[in-house]
Amino acid sequence: MKYISSQNEITVFWLYDEAIDDATYYLYLDGQKVGETKKSFYTFFNLACDKEYCVEVYHQSDLLFKQNIKTTPKKHIVKIDLPSDGSKILTKEIQKIIDFCGDNDVIFFPKGTYLTGALYLHSNMEIYLDEGATIQGSSSRLDYLPKIRSRFEGIENESYASLINIGKMNHDGVITTSNIYIHGKGNILGGGKALCDDIIGEEIKNFKGENSYVEAGRNRNRLINISSSENVIIEGLHLGCSSSWNIHPIYSNNIYIFSNMIESYGLHNGDGIDPDSSHDVYIFGNTFDVGDDCVAIKSGKNPEGNKISIPSYNIYIFDCYSIAGHGCSIGSEISGGIYNVDIFNSDFRNTYHGLQIKTTRKRGAYVKNIRVKNCSFASINIHTVPYNDDGESSNHLTDVENIDVHNVVLEGMMHHKSKPSIETNFIKISGFEEYNEAFNDISITDVSLISEIKKDRGIVVENASNVTIKLKGE
Repeated sequence: MKYISSQNEITVFWLYDEAIDDATYYLYLDGQKVGETKKSFYTFFNLACDKEYCVEVYHQSDLLFKQNIKTTPKKHIVKIDLPSDGSKILTKEIQKIIDFCGDNDVIFFPKGTYLTGALYLHSNMEIYLDEGATIQGSSSRLDYLPKIRSRFEGIENESYASLINIGKMNHDGVITTSNIYIHGKGNILGGGKALCDDIIGEEIKNFKGENSYVEAGRNRNRLINISSSENVIIEGLHLGCSSSWNIHPIYSNNIYIFSNMIESYGLHNGDGIDPDSSHDVYIFGNTFDVGDDCVAIKSGKNPEGNKISIPSYNIYIFDCYSIAGHGCSIGSEISGGIYNVDIFNSDFRNTYHGLQIKTTRKRGAYVKNIRVKNCSFASINIHTVPYNDDGESSNHLTDVENIDVHNVVLEGMMHHKSKPSIETNFIKISGFEEYNEAFNDISITDVSLISEIKKDRGIVVENASNVTIKLKGE
């Protein structure tokens, strides 16, 4: 069992090997039962500051976990006292408060709308948004200048600064910012499609040719950019309306994103959470209503990604739910490698793809040690894709191996929020024609199929080796 402790809360959670299939867990605090859950995490609220509690987790009568956990000392509240009707841009005023926030301070946003451009956080700080409080990003690209060093679709570049900026990006392993806690009951919302169009409209002037729109789009900002940072917690918020991806950890570690509503629709690349060459990233209890990938794990794009060679690993996705989106994806930017990904107890049925592992002929590197259980998906696709394949080749086909999927429900449907759902394959495994051993050792077992598609046309396996697929009851 792992835990996160703050002034008045303790969140405990347990991972893939500790989770029991279809279990109900009973939670005790100092010997008293306080709740139960079928999820693999639980948050104790309204606790006293700086106090040690005994936390116990039971399944039926069996004690699974017992640990003494202490809340953190009380902090000083720094209440935002600025115009909150959204009519005045407050970037300088809010940034000044952030700059002076000390280790023992909490910046408190009361109910209201606080219009701002790019904000830059520093180490050892906490932000709380009360119910009804909104940090509202401007829709003008000018409010996100100067540009910052970032990475988009696997290529390092100069992007417009994000609404919330944590850390300064480098690929040398230097951590620039640590110990950030952003939480509450409020909202952090970006400039959305208006900002997206403003940035692309300006940046397209710098590019020529048929790919100019794509190149210009790679300079868009994110809602929350976490670069070369560690120990970052984002909890309990409504997040969305980015001009592109919403939460983007790059070259970072020990990132905890949980119990959030993430919403972004109406623009290209409206991903929810994109761990990028990062490790020990915990994504749980989130609800996604997005226009692209709910979660997309990445690690760089050829040839730069092969050279930097920083993998994404130890990524944990559990107890998540999709209202809309493309699902949970690994790739296609995987040139630094991806390994040790656990996905469990999640529902990604209401999505366009469900579970995807995707690469291209140019990527190189590897995807390995992926474990999935107790999930529902629209479908499962482990395949090569033809898009986003510009740039030089790595001259090595991606190795996709040791994929273990167990106890899943598949709809065999592609769901789109604004269009009718259409039938698709339940499972498609499609590797490289010239080398079928690149996609190797793939096991998908205990599968339930719930649409009317016949098995013989709903499961496709080609150009892969050592593949096992078994339906429930076989």
